[in-house]
Amino acid sequence: MMSAPLLGWRHVKVTDRRTKPDLAHVLKDLADVHFPDKHIVLVMDHLNTHKLSTLYNAFKPAEARRLVNRFEVHYTPKHGSWLNRTS
Repeated sequence: MMSAPLLGWRHVKVTDRRTKPDLAHVLKDLADVHFPDKHIVLVMDHLNTHKLSTLYNAFKPAEARRLVNRFEVHYTPKHGSWLNRTS
């Protein structure tokens, strides 16, 4: 699921599996189709497929580099519930 809450935009992409190439193609679609002229901030969890390096597995190096430069990644805390815990 992708969303831009401040723009009131969301998009859901359903695939048969959750593989690295699936993520790479979703990110390419996000950059080239949905937000072609924007710098994109991604907030992702720590699922093993959620890495920008997946772009290099799916595309030629020049294309992958172009896409990587479009994204800024922020990962959610691994143990977020510990941040809200009181002693």
